Amino acid sequence: MAYLEPRYTIPHRSTFSRKLIPELYNETQDKMKHSLKSVLHGSLTLDMWSSISKQDYMSLTFNSFTSEMERLEYCLEVIPFTFHHHAAGNISSFLKTTLESWEISQSKIHCVITDNAKNMISGMKEARLDRAPCAAHTLQLVVNNSVLKQRNVHDMCSRAKKVVGHFHHSVLATKKLAEFQQQNSLPKNRLKQDEPTRWDSTFFMLQRLFEQRKAVMYLLPELNLLVDLSSADWNLMEKVLPLLELFHRATLAVSNSQTTISEIIPIVNGLKMDLEQFSDETVHASLHSIVKDVVHLLNEYYCNVETESNLFRFAKILDPRFKTSVFSEPGFAEQGRQALLQELENVLPVDPTESKVLRLATPSGPMSSVYSRLIAAKSNASIENCVSVSARQQLQKYLAEPLLPTDESPFLYWKSSEFKSLKKLAVKYLSPPAASVPSERLFSTAGLISSKNRSSLNPEKVRMLVFLNKNLQYFT
Repeated sequence: MAYLEPRYTIPHRSTFSRKLIPELYNETQDKMKHSLKSVLHGSLTLDMWSSISKQDYMSLTFNSFTSEMERLEYCLEVIPFTFHHHAAGNISSFLKTTLESWEISQSKIHCVITDNAKNMISGMKEARLDRAPCAAHTLQLVVNNSVLKQRNVHDMCSRAKKVVGHFHHSVLATKKLAEFQQQNSLPKNRLKQDEPTRWDSTFFMLQRLFEQRKAVMYLLPELNLLVDLSSADWNLMEKVLPLLELFHRATLAVSNSQTTISEIIPIVNGLKMDLEQFSDETVHASLHSIVKDVVHLLNEYYCNVETESNLFRFAKILDPRFKTSVFSEPGFAEQGRQALLQELENVLPVDPTESKVLRLATPSGPMSSVYSRLIAAKSNASIENCVSVSARQQLQKYLAEPLLPTDESPFLYWKSSEFKSLKKLAVKYLSPPAASVPSERLFSTAGLISSKNRSSLNPEKVRMLVFLNKNLQYFT
């Protein structure tokens, strides 16, 4: 700046910290509160995190649509959690207080996406808010409690982790690996270590290790390790990797910022269909029991999404890429359609542009007052029938249209849709993301801000900086 404009004096860091950032925060907060008042329905994602300075934070995002059907993902808070324990009652109380501070009524909250921790589940019940499980977390629970819990797979992964750990900590092993890769035209990739807190990290570790197995098998005897990978380990790794890859693809899908809960039923049913390939007789017998456990857990975690949960089945039907297809049974599709029709009748307005209401002449004569009351009573019934017909016709017409290609955006479809009342339901039921990833991304940002070099940063400053980082894009 001294070169570009010598007359300009850069504000002191304390000016930014004590004046400019708080002013910008308050201004953006006011704009967001004003914006939220016009939103009819939205969903929340909620998560907990501890910073490097051992300060607990709760993250909260609000997800909805603009009038142009563009996704809104507001960061409401990355706020210090003031309670000592993450008990259900404390989470419920903290969430209610936070919503009140934002002037958001609970009636606007369609559902809350959280992980599957018991305190989160109980906290949402106590707060009387509908909850949906984070799909990414649920898929990882299925993998961890079925595939990776098998004794032979667990032992193989433990040995693989130790081998990879040696290559990470030994300069000599790293150099030898690079030399072997160069001499044998192998991909010049480093081995990846398993991180229990990161989704799919076990898959990434095994995938990279299997890619480099020629080099690792050659180098292990030279390195004199106390642990080795047997031929049985390599064979098991080869068989397990395709199974883990199915869940990796599904986890990637649900973690996408544009993915909504409308894709949960297709993803789960798609996984079950892909798992059928492992029931083939040519597949090793050890995988049969693993796949059986996987399917059992999928059915357990998603037992009612097609039959009882309107949240999931309405979202899928209102997604023009799926509608009533990809239900596991035709009867579930019809149940969902009937339930959605009833929901549509509840919200469908008595609007002359959407339903044909009879316009009758005003009666005259001695019986005029009686006729007026009689016609008024009958006309109300006629209006209700017209609304019902309109709802049925609107839904039938929507379902009769060809499915949207799966790579196209359902939001663009609803942006220009002629089905005004169905669009209102789409705004409501397509707002929840498939996973609590938006909240977890806030923690990634907070982690970069509250780094080792700035571990003493005031939690209130962290809150403001993360808030501005995520929300300024909507108000500039």
